[in-house]
Amino acid sequence: MNKQPHGFTLVELIVVIIIIGVLAISLVPRFFSSAGSSEYLLREQALAVLRRAQQQAMQCTATNPAICPPVSVRLAADRLGTTTACLNDASHLCITDGSVQLSSQPANLTELNFDSWGRPVQCQAAGCQIRLQGQVTLSLCLESEGFIHLC
Repeated sequence: MNKQPHGFTLVELIVVIIIIGVLAISLVPRFFSSAGSSEYLLREQALAVLRRAQQQAMQCTATNPAICPPVSVRLAADRLGTTTACLNDASHLCITDGSVQLSSQPANLTELNFDSWGRPVQCQAAGCQIRLQGQVTLSLCLESEGFIHLC
């Protein structure tokens, strides 16, 4: 009766140790660094501001501007909101520390208006893109039919 050896060979053990070492060197620093985390948070807030403005425009379908004022979102390098003031509420995103900059494609996009169907008026031709640039660059895409998503 031959006994089969149980366990790993020395070669298998060395290969596993090398793989664990490579993973430790490349992945562990990501867990101990907060680099780029503020960009992800700001992107989610910007997405919420845009979707809120879009929902508001779709809910108010009256043609009289006194009853239903048009909904627009203003873009600047340090803010995104329904007014030019930098307020801390649900309809504004203010970047105060200067570590992240907002930019857009097309570059001259300073205001977004939504129609009653939720479509961005300035993005009817080919859609728009809003970029948050910091330690990492993240983007939001506004499609011509109104879909706002991460890209």
